[in-house]
Amino acid sequence: MTALTGKKPKDTYKDLLQVSNANEGIDESLRPIEDGEGTRSALSLSTARVSLAGNELVLDRDGDTSIAAADDDRIDIKLAGAVDFRFRESAFDVLAGSTLTLKRGASLAVETDATLAEQALEQARGLGSGRL
Repeated sequence: MTALTGKKPKDTYKDLLQVSNANEGIDESLRPIEDGEGTRSALSLSTARVSLAGNELVLDRDGDTSIAAADDDRIDIKLAGAVDFRFRESAFDVLAGSTLTLKRGASLAVETDATLAEQALEQARGLGSGRL
């Protein structure tokens, strides 16, 4: 708060963050964080939740690794600037150009009667550390 030391509110209010809640502060209702002029940010807070409302959460310094949920019931994982993995309702997608690697000691369980899945597993056993 040293940036505010010795300054008048009229000279700093635009940089102050707040929630519009009749001066009650953060409570159980999810409310957008706004600047002193009322401009909403991508972030909303309550005492129990944080929301980005579908906006991207950047995870690294150079900004090319993130998580985003812009569409309903879908989460995109971006690495090195490209969406590599996607979670959907009851599904996990490894997208083109990406690889799913099971490390030594890991296992893959497939519960299906599909002949194609059984053939793929047999082929994988024969390849050892290769690819399907």
